[in-house]
Amino acid sequence: MKGKIFRNSANLGFIILAALYFFSYFHRVSLTVISLDLIRTFHISATSLGLMSSAYFYSYAGAQLPVGMFSDVLGTRRTILMFTLLSFLGTMMFALAQDIVVATLGRALIGLGVGGIYIPTAKFISSQYHERQFAGLNGVLLAVGNAGAIFATAPLAFLVESLGWRSCFLSVGFIILGLLILSILFLRDRFPLGDKIQFGKLFKGLISSRNIWLLVLSNSCAYGALMAFQGLWAVPYLVNVYKVTRTTAGNAVMSIALGMIIGAPAIGVLSDKVSISRKNVFAGWLSVFLCMWALIALFPESLSYESLYGIFFLMGFSASSVVLVGAMVNENYPRRTFATTASFINVFVFLGVMLFQTLTGFALDIAGRVESGYSVAGYRGVFFICLTGAAIALISAAFIKRGDTRK
Repeated sequence: MKGKIFRNSANLGFIILAALYFFSYFHRVSLTVISLDLIRTFHISATSLGLMSSAYFYSYAGAQLPVGMFSDVLGTRRTILMFTLLSFLGTMMFALAQDIVVATLGRALIGLGVGGIYIPTAKFISSQYHERQFAGLNGVLLAVGNAGAIFATAPLAFLVESLGWRSCFLSVGFIILGLLILSILFLRDRFPLGDKIQFGKLFKGLISSRNIWLLVLSNSCAYGALMAFQGLWAVPYLVNVYKVTRTTAGNAVMSIALGMIIGAPAIGVLSDKVSISRKNVFAGWLSVFLCMWALIALFPESLSYESLYGIFFLMGFSASSVVLVGAMVNENYPRRTFATTASFINVFVFLGVMLFQTLTGFALDIAGRVESGYSVAGYRGVFFICLTGAAIALISAAFIKRGDTRK
């Protein structure tokens, strides 16, 4: 009976945390739908928009190490409460902003707040479920997050057309407030936190670990390339090059998130069940990811619009293999300090996202504007930057060694 109560409590906690992660992903990619609105509202360039979007990732990356340490020392519950409050305040600031400075500060506060969701949730899974359930549950978490990304495409485009972008983000802020209240009422940590952690010794070990840096490179380059496209330039690319409406473009971009929703739990559960090493599964799917970027980089305007649905879907499906990074960390490094180790990797993952978003925005500005958008040459530059990132990710994954350390 006691075990059943613990299990029900863990499942309820996971549901609340997954709902919060839904909005973490929503915020991560929502600017691709309202990017042209923001350019018109605040009278900014593509580089300025890229910098404003990347403010989310700067603060998200900056939050990672403190979040990991808080999660290992204070536990999931207290960490979640602190950072969810920040995400609520940031959402309201962004929705009510009257100039680009306040909007950027709001985005930064959102990034800081939602930066405290994934790591404590992964810590929650690591501490309350069996290690051979980790990749599957982490995949479910990523799928829920990408449901948030789907909501931030065509559904958000429809709501923005009907209500305006400010009203949409105000509504999201109040929903996050409701989830904060549920976290206060129902979220619990199951296990005692244990002995004091020697963080100096831990970070020294992480910095000297070859596998950690290979995981950093593979994860940050793959995810950075995907987020630069899905989170910022996908809808403008389709609107400018294929001359479709924003809602139609949002429908196509939704295929990326749909691929991740299906791929993350499928790849995670499969890797939990089969004897093939997680590293080989990871590298195999990154090769598919590389092929999708090669197609779109070589033929940015000549692919049929219908084929883009399949390319975007496979792009999302293959990129969801990053779910295996957390599983490799969980199996090869101490669980007591899992959150700090995972957050160390996440710092560089989101630095990678910031780099890719800034570089791609710069590439578009260098190519120059045409009419109300950007040229095919500009988007080709974007895609070759992402193709390079995919290649680095695959090469890095190929050199990961199984069982780096558990000391």
